[in-house]
Amino acid sequence: MMTEHRDMFIEFLTHSPFGKETRKQYLNEYDRVHELIQVGDPLAKQKQALFLSKFPSFINKYEEKFKSKKSKKTQIDIVIICALKNPEANEVIKILNNQETAYTASGYNYVIGYLGTELKVAVFSLNQMGPVDAASITTAALIEFAPKYLAMTGVCGGRASRNIHIGDVLVVNKALTYQTGEYRKNKFFYEPRVALPSEHLINLVMQNEKILKNHIVEHATTDTLANMSVIVGSMLCGDAIINDPDMIENISNQLDRRTIGVDMESFGVIRACNLFGSSGMHCIVAKGVMDICEQRENSRDKVAAAFASASFVVEILKMALTEINPVI
Repeated sequence: MMTEHRDMFIEFLTHSPFGKETRKQYLNEYDRVHELIQVGDPLAKQKQALFLSKFPSFINKYEEKFKSKKSKKTQIDIVIICALKNPEANEVIKILNNQETAYTASGYNYVIGYLGTELKVAVFSLNQMGPVDAASITTAALIEFAPKYLAMTGVCGGRASRNIHIGDVLVVNKALTYQTGEYRKNKFFYEPRVALPSEHLINLVMQNEKILKNHIVEHATTDTLANMSVIVGSMLCGDAIINDPDMIENISNQLDRRTIGVDMESFGVIRACNLFGSSGMHCIVAKGVMDICEQRENSRDKVAAAFASASFVVEILKMALTEINPVI
């Protein structure tokens, strides 16, 4: 809210009786409060209310001028969630037309762009990686925009024993948590929670696997993706980064032998969609493989994986929104 109406606050200060230095001081304070909102400070909302209480005439003017807008949702067709701004979100943004920065009602920034001239897309990146931030931002976007489609792109680790390679795109048909369960007699007993994405979109992926793969390879600028594959399967999800292939094998063999990779956000995104998605809304998570868990990542492979994921998600959503391949 505060960034969206910063110009109005400047106008208010300009016509106020405050001196130049006082106006500058108040504007700096205004910006500091907004920064706290952006980084997720738990006391930010209280500090915002306390700061604005100094200016009752500004609040009255704000309420009068924007009351009619509060009940209106910004029309967004597609929301795309990314764990990182660079390279994950940037690879999506490159594909869009007419990009511009925007802000949610709570002050969280995102990028708006278009696929073609009509499909409006909102791209979010998280303040922190992991399922908590992923679920929180996904929920906020669903409530604010009620999009037709929500997707997550980005990078992940692949499971070597399932013949996964760097550059492959892993499409999640089941996300499982590997950190939920019970400790008993010095042993951990897994009790995974499961989240399932849109069955319609998974079927669409399987029907068009070769087309989607060829699209990525044709538009790639690196040899890393020359022999990439599109693979559908289960994804392990948790707060920890696992750089131990033996651990992944052990967990996968206990939870789901069809596991193809591991990430930190898929469960949070899909679960939020299950709980808060509007009727008829569809979600999908697809991650590019940047390492095989026992290998250390490098920036070249990470960018290639982010590109593959972004290219795949945009293409499958374009398919879903055409009359040729309807999913609704």
